[in-house]
Amino acid sequence: MADAKAVNTPQERESISAALVSFGTATVVDACAQASMLDAAWIALVPARAVAGPAVTIRCIPGDNLSIHAAMDQLSPGDIMVIAGAESSSIALLGDMLGTQAKARGVAGVLLDGPVRDVKALCALDLPVWARSIRPRGPVKKVFGSVGEDVTITGVCIRSGDWIVLDADGAVVVPAEAVGGAIDSARLRHDNEGVKRERYAAGELSLDVLRLRPVIEAQRAQSGRGR
Repeated sequence: MADAKAVNTPQERESISAALVSFGTATVVDACAQASMLDAAWIALVPARAVAGPAVTIRCIPGDNLSIHAAMDQLSPGDIMVIAGAESSSIALLGDMLGTQAKARGVAGVLLDGPVRDVKALCALDLPVWARSIRPRGPVKKVFGSVGEDVTITGVCIRSGDWIVLDADGAVVVPAEAVGGAIDSARLRHDNEGVKRERYAAGELSLDVLRLRPVIEAQRAQSGRGR
């Protein structure tokens, strides 16, 4: 699998995206040491959807979404809009007007570290949005932050071009240069879990498959000696 920096064609982007989606956030973050979980209680407006794509990073001033408007002509089909927007703000930074534009540009999804609004309309668009909160008040459009520069969300630095995986379990970022290795590692973990799942379905217990009984017995014995 080619690294993201070498990806030039829509077909290659689609292949990487499909692989990451098929494995999911849980498998990717557990399998790849370079992947990072974005540790927050994300609200998925379309919870059944799972998406993955390269990030287009956007930094907003709290209560101001001018940067999102500026980013619209820099989006490509399959991109994930990653918006750092002051998660503690009480002002929504994205609603159905921007959502309609993003949908028309072919955006795969939106990760908004801040409030969203127009939830019913966004769901009707079938635009996958993960946000930190929902607020009805709209923003101003006065101060430009940045587009394409590094942003930090939940303590994790995200660069434009890094791969974002979003599903019902949350959000994970994979550095662009590590995506090939992440897919290989995730595939190995996925295949290994498939074998275990079949054994569990046949009635075997994880206590035996994972050889956990000796671990538990040793700790029970140690605890008993400590009394």
